[in-house]
Amino acid sequence: MSDDCERCLTWAKLAKMVEDDGEFFLSSYNEETQKHDGGTYLCVNMNDVWGWACADAEHVPWKDIPHVYDLWKKDKATKAAERKAGEEKPKDGDEVFIWACLKRGDKPQKPMMANLRLETQERLEHLPRAGDVVVPVGDGKVVTFDDGWGDKEKA
Repeated sequence: MSDDCERCLTWAKLAKMVEDDGEFFLSSYNEETQKHDGGTYLCVNMNDVWGWACADAEHVPWKDIPHVYDLWKKDKATKAAERKAGEEKPKDGDEVFIWACLKRGDKPQKPMMANLRLETQERLEHLPRAGDVVVPVGDGKVVTFDDGWGDKEKA
């Protein structure tokens, strides 16, 4: 397949993921340069995964879009199968979520882990725990929020 065809297919996959649900969004923030450069970058919404009330996302590199698209399709199939089996509240599968956690290299905060499927918890267990969230509040002061693991040192 030509590079132009590959590029068009990747754009189509990106558009489908963004259009279908709120799990994906587009940003102008370039993770490599750490600047908003006016480009278009795909991100996975990961709000509250590593810290409560924290807006967060994981950037999907261009080369990974076809793979993440396949994971997303698998997640949609999992939800459809649960619905067909009569699940009262079917959830999307966890493949994109797992991909984002592995890319970040952090285990979700404890309350988030507790709400995941057991097999998902097992696939993420080897990751180090996410760090505490530190929020600057002005005058050089910060507020630290425990990530839920309960092993934070007290100052």
